[in-house]
Amino acid sequence: DSLHEVTERLGGRWALVADFSAYNGPDIRAALDGLRGRFDKYAYISSDSVYEVSALAGEEWASRRGRGDPAVAEGDSVRPADRALRKRLRKADSYGDGKLEAEEALAEGLGEYRDSCRGVCCRLPDVIGPFDDTLRLWAYWHWLHAGPADPPQVQDARGAKRPRTAPAKGGGEAGSPRGAEDDGVPLAFVFSRDVARFIDGLLDAPAPADAPLCDAVNLACEKQVCLRRFL
Repeated sequence: DSLHEVTERLGGRWALVADFSAYNGPDIRAALDGLRGRFDKYAYISSDSVYEVSALAGEEWASRRGRGDPAVAEGDSVRPADRALRKRLRKADSYGDGKLEAEEALAEGLGEYRDSCRGVCCRLPDVIGPFDDTLRLWAYWHWLHAGPADPPQVQDARGAKRPRTAPAKGGGEAGSPRGAEDDGVPLAFVFSRDVARFIDGLLDAPAPADAPLCDAVNLACEKQVCLRRFL
């Protein structure tokens, strides 16, 4: 109701709606109900955790092992067909499940306004920079300097994340596991101001002719390093 009232006072359409709040399908549906199609573009802040409830995660990334490329593409977020597997993945990562559910609800809801509204789901890894209110990097840094041991996130990184592989270097075998010198699993980050610039750029950027009504994009730094090296 509040969103509807604010839009009524606007007396027109929103050029862009940036949604940082929705965590599941009902959240998205409530927002769309308040907006009632009075917007041009909807930028939903999603997460790379959506891939943790995908069919690829359900097979424990078996089809990617040995390929030499740990990257995931936007089309890899398809859920598994098996209901029991979906339930297991949802239990293992309820956050990722809720975020993917929100994306699905946005795509479904936009179908009602096919001629006037578009959506973009920005899938973010760990966000660093201004306005990151988790203070995670400060906590890690302080622990490394003052704590009696490494943070558990550093110690347990190999077991906590899915296996990753690295391209062959210096004549090595393609797809071989990352060596011990990598000291942990590589992590993905994105700088908060880069996210803001991307969303701002959506205002004037025309959608590609072949883009779906609700598109998804992975936003992340190209280089990935382990947590210890990053700190």
